[in-house]
Amino acid sequence: MWCSLNAQELRKLLAAQGCTFENKKGGSGHIVVKHGDRRSELPMHGSRKELGKGLVSRILKDLGLK
Repeated sequence: MWCSLNAQELRKLLAAQGCTFENKKGGSGHIVVKHGDRRSELPMHGSRKELGKGLVSRILKDLGLK
């Protein structure tokens, strides 16, 4: 269900779960994702580039969504 996603697709799914987003300072190409008092970083490196399963799992775990 959560594998084979690019960053924009994951962002849409996280938004549907009630997450909020902020641009990370420093222009790193990442955004900070918040869900309640939890937070994680989501790399936004191109629309065609898929995120790895491990990265998606870590982001979900960090946010308490897994």
